[in-house]
Amino acid sequence: MQQEAPQGTPWWAWLIVLVLVLFVLPMYRIWSNQRKQTRETREQGARINKIDEQVTNTHNTNLRDDVDKTTSAATRGAEAAERAAVAAEKALEIATRLEVSHAETRKDIGGIREEQREQRKETLNISTRLDESVVERRKQIREVREEMGRVNTRLDEHLKERE
Repeated sequence: MQQEAPQGTPWWAWLIVLVLVLFVLPMYRIWSNQRKQTRETREQGARINKIDEQVTNTHNTNLRDDVDKTTSAATRGAEAAERAAVAAEKALEIATRLEVSHAETRKDIGGIREEQREQRKETLNISTRLDESVVERRKQIREVREEMGRVNTRLDEHLKERE
C-alpha cells in the first residue's frame, strides 16, 4: 500500500521535499565531510610546519655535515672519556700503593720514635749517673786535696821540727 499525499499539498511542495532529500542532504553531507577534511588538512599542515621547522636548514652549513661533525665530536669525546677512565684507574692503583707505602712508613717512623724515646731515657739515665759520679768524684777530689793539705801541713811541721 502506497500512501498518497495528504490532500491539499501542492505538487511543487513534494518536489521541494524530493529535491531536499535527493540533492540538499547529500550536498550537506559532502560539505560537512569537506569541512572536516579541510580542518584535518590544516592540522596536518601545522604539524608538517612544526616538523619542517625542526629539519629545515636555517644556516649556511649542510645538516648532514653538522650531524657528521657532531657524531665525530661525540666519538672523540667518548674515546677521551675512556682514556680518562683508564688513567683514573691507574691513578687509583698508584694512590692505593702510595697509601699502603705511607702506612708502612708511618709504622716505621713510629718504631723509630719509640727507639728514640728509649735512647733518650737511657741517655738521661746515663747523664744522671754521670752527673752523680762527677759530683761524687769532685767530692772525693776535694777530700783528697784537703787530706793532702793536712799532710803537707804536717810534713812542713815535721820538717821544721827537724831543722
